[in-house]
Amino acid sequence: TLASRGSWPKNTTSYQLMLDGATGQWLYLDSLGCFNLSSAVSCNLDRDPYDEVIFGVNEYDCGQILQSDSIANMSYRLVYLDLPSGQVKSIDQTPGFKNLFSTPWVGDLDADGMLDLVYAQYFNPNPLPRFMGMQLKRIGLPVRMRTPPAWGAYMGNRGNGLWGQQQTF
Repeated sequence: TLASRGSWPKNTTSYQLMLDGATGQWLYLDSLGCFNLSSAVSCNLDRDPYDEVIFGVNEYDCGQILQSDSIANMSYRLVYLDLPSGQVKSIDQTPGFKNLFSTPWVGDLDADGMLDLVYAQYFNPNPLPRFMGMQLKRIGLPVRMRTPPAWGAYMGNRGNGLWGQQQTF
């Protein structure tokens, strides 16, 4: 889950938080990057018993918003959280781009048995969300897909917001 600090349009920080759905216990809380509404996805990247959580981080001086016509040193970084260690590790980073609203997708796009990661990012050196072009990026991950990702897309693998094999209403 993501939350932001501040009132629109002066959001200054994004918070990433994870709760245990069964107990309500906090599993993770951190503040990485600036305003971002994208959801996270999850899959097992390192073959341990736990899924990693993949999410995006907009990196720039969050205090610059609405104070200049350009955000210096803006970058979008796609990362994953290794929950047992609490470490956040980079997957990809693109200078000059950001992503405010688009959730990554993880699965086997080309049916070769390996995980693929697809995500959108858009070019905008301005602080406000003006659309100035975007690109889709695909990364072939060096991970054999033994089972489908636990939560590989926005609203889950089936697009219905339900976990696992539950049926659509």
